[in-house]
Amino acid sequence: MGNNYEIVEYNAEVLQLYEHEKERVVSDGLEKFKELEMGMTFKTIQEARQDGKSATFKVKTLKPKHTCGDSFFNPLAIYHTLAVYFKDEVQNNPKYPIKDMRGILEKKFKLNVSRFKLKRAKTMALNKLEGFEGRMKKFEPIIGLDGTFLKGKCKGQLLVAVGQDSMNHFYQIAWAVVEKENTRTWTWFIQLLRISLELKNGETVTFMSDMQMGLLDVVANVLPEAHHRFCVRHIESNWCKKWRSGEEKKLMWWCAWSTYEEEFKDTLKVLGKVDEDSASDLLHFPVIKWCRAYFDTQCKNLMVDNNFTESFNSWILEARQKPIIKMLEEIRVKVMNMLVKNEKVGRKWQNAISPMAMKLYNDYRLMATNCTIEFNGDYGYEVKDGDTDTHTMNLELKKCTCRLWDLAWNTMSPFHQGTFAIKN
Repeated sequence: MGNNYEIVEYNAEVLQLYEHEKERVVSDGLEKFKELEMGMTFKTIQEARQDGKSATFKVKTLKPKHTCGDSFFNPLAIYHTLAVYFKDEVQNNPKYPIKDMRGILEKKFKLNVSRFKLKRAKTMALNKLEGFEGRMKKFEPIIGLDGTFLKGKCKGQLLVAVGQDSMNHFYQIAWAVVEKENTRTWTWFIQLLRISLELKNGETVTFMSDMQMGLLDVVANVLPEAHHRFCVRHIESNWCKKWRSGEEKKLMWWCAWSTYEEEFKDTLKVLGKVDEDSASDLLHFPVIKWCRAYFDTQCKNLMVDNNFTESFNSWILEARQKPIIKMLEEIRVKVMNMLVKNEKVGRKWQNAISPMAMKLYNDYRLMATNCTIEFNGDYGYEVKDGDTDTHTMNLELKKCTCRLWDLAWNTMSPFHQGTFAIKN
């Protein structure tokens, strides 16, 4: 009566399992398992085996004598792989000889690759380069030009030329140290830029600048057919010396953002009602240089300011405080690392359309809910945006009377009215 016993209940199936385990005979030979030592633990039976997965490997069959001849064939050496391997050599020198490619493969890897396969690999590498250049020709580039002061003991100025990609990243093209900004130094810089980028007379490029002294005439002389935009922020800083009210500034920017002539004139008329002289003074700056309604449509970029160039100048602020040679080397390394980083991001895209374009497309889909549409039975649409704006568009030609689609960087990302037409 004084002893307490704990009563444990067992399931009948559990008891049968215990009985079965007692009668089991170990059939695996112990030589297959590792020798046990104090503290050893194993998560699985496979891990306890001698040939379990580990950081080492085990040779199960060894044939020290070989009777077969050397093999110069590798099934992994397909032309896609060879195109990647020789990409830098071929793109740096499009006339890179096939025999040199074969020689490298024979010397380094003892591979005998056919001339046909190497020729195909070379063509693929060149096509990738030409495809990039072709896209640059299709979406004619915009290049920001600017000069910034050096901050260190060595005085002078840094002239820069900056591009922009479809993700709105700045893309540094060229930079050079000069004593100061003037006609002579800008002429030297633009001439070298024309030669390096093969700009000819400039018909394929649009420049953006702050209307620096001497630069406007230099671009007109060196690249007479180039288009040239003025940074609206620079225009604002000059225009607002006299007209400083918030309402006038807002209307000035709305004028710059207008994409078709009627919209610009209506906005300018509203500005004139606020102050007639402010509207008149704004027209002293040629509208073809700063208003979207008058931009050419070969450059697929809506930019009206030079912010991407200013972003680069801020990005190298620390380097600008160092001696010239050290500064130039640091800028080179920063640019190189930035390009590698952007390339890695680009390789993760889900398709050929940039994430920025897809974001715009999704934003426009939300804006399109206010639109109504009429279809002409072919490719034409008449889209009414709200109570006032009505535009006609052609989905096949990717054109609209509002000109937003014509001016956009990526024609795969239409404005909200075009998005509504596609959706319907």
